[in-house]
Amino acid sequence: MLVWLVTLSLVCVRAMNVQPVANVPSGSLKGLKMLSTEGRIFSAFRGIPYAKPPVGPRRFQDPEAAGAWSGVLDASKEGASCLQFDSRLDSFRGQEDCLFLNVYTHDASAGAKKRPVMVWIHGGSWTSGSGNGENDIYGPHNLLDRDIVLVTINYRLSVLGFLSTEDAAAPGNYGLLDQVMAMKWVKENIEGFGGDRTSITIFGQSSGAVSVHGHILSPRSKGLFESAIAQSGSALCPWAILNYVGNYTKQLGVHMNCPTSSSVQLVQCLRTKNATDFIQFQKDLQVIDGSPTAFGPRIDVERREPFYPMRPEDIIRSGSFNHVPFVTGVTTNEAGFVVAKMTSKGTETIDAIKEDPAPAILYATGHEFNASKLQKARNVFDNYFPDRSNVNLNTLEAMISDGMFFQCAIDTVKLHTQHSKAPVFSYLYGHRGLLTYSMLFSSDLDVEYGVTHGDEIFLMFAIPFVPPLLVPGDIATAENLLDLWTSFSATGVPVKNNSNIEWLPAKAGEMRYMLIKDELAMVNGEYPFANRVSKWSDFF
Repeated sequence: MLVWLVTLSLVCVRAMNVQPVANVPSGSLKGLKMLSTEGRIFSAFRGIPYAKPPVGPRRFQDPEAAGAWSGVLDASKEGASCLQFDSRLDSFRGQEDCLFLNVYTHDASAGAKKRPVMVWIHGGSWTSGSGNGENDIYGPHNLLDRDIVLVTINYRLSVLGFLSTEDAAAPGNYGLLDQVMAMKWVKENIEGFGGDRTSITIFGQSSGAVSVHGHILSPRSKGLFESAIAQSGSALCPWAILNYVGNYTKQLGVHMNCPTSSSVQLVQCLRTKNATDFIQFQKDLQVIDGSPTAFGPRIDVERREPFYPMRPEDIIRSGSFNHVPFVTGVTTNEAGFVVAKMTSKGTETIDAIKEDPAPAILYATGHEFNASKLQKARNVFDNYFPDRSNVNLNTLEAMISDGMFFQCAIDTVKLHTQHSKAPVFSYLYGHRGLLTYSMLFSSDLDVEYGVTHGDEIFLMFAIPFVPPLLVPGDIATAENLLDLWTSFSATGVPVKNNSNIEWLPAKAGEMRYMLIKDELAMVNGEYPFANRVSKWSDFF
């Protein structure tokens, strides 16, 4: 027995030391071996350029395909994150040359079994994050316990990704078009990594989920994927499409001493400026934490081939979108992390909201320049808090969740079930894990913020600073998530292994959803917050 174990260990060590090679239309690559959470050896090819560096004259331009490289590309290290301000580290990180992706696979050899492909689009309010796992939070080790090929991508953020003069000089949405370019690269090259190019699922969380939904709606993404998963975000959310990017672009021009009377001259001038100064400008704009986003997706009708040719709801009603199987849902207390941020600053933020809630509501929903919404914003607050002197944290979380996440979640399911030819699977994530996103902002463990925005990320990905899953409930919920997500990527139907529970799609006029916890439950009926969101009706 001992000899057998020693022999097995030596075989594993040798296998880990063999540098994997992949050959794709773009060229040859050398990666490295990794171990999945359950001990499966897999190959990682990281820092692969999918587009030309968006610098110099390519700044504020649509991405250009990287093309082939010469020689063998060293894909053993992660590429740089896109330039951003990291609030966790309170510093700038990344660089402008950042259009890289990572591929994780079980077998990149010629003739390998073709596995379903999952392409992850990270969140971060279009201002932060990356697809990396070693120097960010999207480690592949949990997902690579399963028979899939995982791709994670970077895309331009903030000013560099979304600046717009609202005309042909700079239509904006460059970060979204980066994602399209990455998806094209995957479609053309993934078979060289053992991936099935006819079975590609895009999935993402928060602004990554809005991006996923955007690709369902956009003609620019047609034919690049076969199914989609949007976690806690939709293109129908009030923070998903920005109305004032051009306004902030002019403010940036004035700040950078550039001419603003001509869009062409403004863009030419901004191409000569230090990119870090753009990120500093956006950071200095903040009125409340994270708002205004200022630079994000918009309806780019000035572009010859727009990403968003119409408002998202109009695209859905027209039926002119990509009809693919769609999983979409929310957590039970989405805005718990927002309230945690507020309380981390003492009573300052909540006292300001008590005094006048309108500014916070207008900035959070992207209506900061709409004076007609002032009184309606105050009315929303009064609907939840008839007595402003008594602001209960749980009710505050409910108010923000309703307006920012839950109303658009309901609308998304309703519209897609009415107009899509493909199934729509809705869910509610309700597992309160050992770790929760609110802990990143609040050290007060006596306050319970619920199951907040992003909590499922702790179970889906291997985060470098987070210990392995040890709590039985976390382990069971992670198994449920990985089973459902990876089976959906393979077949277009989410299935729990060794379970009789069937996830039925919602239908027009017939809402139902899967409650995802350590034990799954199919619920035939509306979301539990369905009646409460009407308190926002007049505002929207």
